[in-house]
Amino acid sequence: MPLVGDFDKDRARQVLETLLDGVVQRGARTAILDVTGAGDEVAQGLVQIAKAVRLLGAEVVLTGVQPQMARVIAAIEESLHGVAVVRSTLESGIDHALRARRAAGR
Repeated sequence: MPLVGDFDKDRARQVLETLLDGVVQRGARTAILDVTGAGDEVAQGLVQIAKAVRLLGAEVVLTGVQPQMARVIAAIEESLHGVAVVRSTLESGIDHALRARRAAGR
């Protein structure tokens, strides 16, 4: 799911609902969130989104984190540690998801 542009509370709620519905409907084991085109404000919602997806048994792979967003994520109280896997590019995120799928025997 690409996250592009501004990210306020309403948009965060919409992304969360759409993502959770998609995980459940597809039986997804991995959800890739690409934040390459997102502003720094998306960082605040990522922890909540990642935790909610994790509660459904899926793994969040976060890709495209830029330096400023990395600083924001590192500064917030709740980190993504243990909640999401971070990869530098969308390609490496997809590769991670495919490897995890093969390891699970699917």
